[in-house]
Amino acid sequence: TVTDVLGNAVTEKQTVKITGATAVEDPQAGTYRNLAPVMLPICSDSLPTGSGSKDIYVINDGKTGGGNTDQYDTYCGYFGAHEEYVGYLFKTSCKVDTIVFTEGMHFVNGGWFAGGSLKLQAFVEGAWVEVEKAVSPVYPNGNSMGDFGSQFETYTFTFEEITCDGIRLIGIAGGDAGFISVSELAVMGAEAN
Repeated sequence: TVTDVLGNAVTEKQTVKITGATAVEDPQAGTYRNLAPVMLPICSDSLPTGSGSKDIYVINDGKTGGGNTDQYDTYCGYFGAHEEYVGYLFKTSCKVDTIVFTEGMHFVNGGWFAGGSLKLQAFVEGAWVEVEKAVSPVYPNGNSMGDFGSQFETYTFTFEEITCDGIRLIGIAGGDAGFISVSELAVMGAEAN
């Protein structure tokens, strides 16, 4: 559901079925580690037009910081306030308890989650459910570039272990242009079986 600043909402349901994927044998399967490199990245905007990398896989390449091509931003023009997400779908159920989110670059017109709206959701039994979490350091609550710290700042989300088939951060895209930026998104856990 996307809601503009006037309260007008548009809802679109999509069913995603992953087929034809070739499983890569993971020698660390079953051990507690960063699961992101072997998971499918997802984002509310898969065709950004901004200056960041156009490859969503930049969010799980193990690199933080750098420049524009070391981050994925969802800039698409001036859409204003609306909800966006970034995360992963898992090829098998996993038990996770920590997300490490490194923001990308901040621009005068966006690049963050705005107004304290940032939530953590897990995909459980076919539905996205909100997960109670602690965040360190505290994620800023504002909607201007000055409200946020340095670019490429890292936030650690800890929560009670949950078994799920996906995980994502979701909230109102920040700035006048309404977009988010992500340098890296690590998911700590292990396969559930």
